[in-house]
Amino acid sequence: MNNLVWIGAVVLGLSVSQAAAEDLKKWGDAGTWQVFVDAGVGNGCLIERMFDDGSRLRMGDLPDRDGNFLSVVNKQWTGIDEVETVIVHFDLDGVVFGGDVDYVIDGDWRGGFAFFNNPALFSEFARKNTMTITGPANEPVSYSLKGTSNALKSLEKCRKEHQG
Repeated sequence: MNNLVWIGAVVLGLSVSQAAAEDLKKWGDAGTWQVFVDAGVGNGCLIERMFDDGSRLRMGDLPDRDGNFLSVVNKQWTGIDEVETVIVHFDLDGVVFGGDVDYVIDGDWRGGFAFFNNPALFSEFARKNTMTITGPANEPVSYSLKGTSNALKSLEKCRKEHQG
C-alpha cells in the first residue's frame, strides 16, 4: 500500500451512531446521494448513499467534535456481534488512508464508523472513482464513488446553511 495517510481516527461509542440516526433531517438530494442535517451532533451535514449490495455509506461532519466521519453498514454483515475497534484501510484509486474504525451495531445494521480530522479524505472522495475498504478479517469491499463530487458540493452548501 503506497501513499498511506493516517486519518486521525479516535474511538467514538456506539451511542453516537444511534443518536445520530434519530436526529437526521433530510436536507436535499444530489444524484444518487441524499443530504441530511444531524441535530444530534451540532447540525452536522452528511451525505448518504445506498448500494445494490444493501450497504449504506455515510460521510459527513461532526461539528461538536471538530471533525468528520465515514461509516459503512449493511444488514447482511451478521458476523459483527460485538463492539470493538479495528484498523481499516480505505483505498481511493490508489491513495490509501488508514485508521481506527469502531464496529457499529445499530438494530439490524452492522458495520464500521471512523472519525477523521484529515480534510484530504473529502478531497480524495471528490476526485476518485472507487473506494475499497480492507479490514482485518474479511474480504475487501468496493464502492463506486460516482456522483460523489456533486454530493460533496451539496454537503458544503448544507454546511454553510446550518453551521454559518
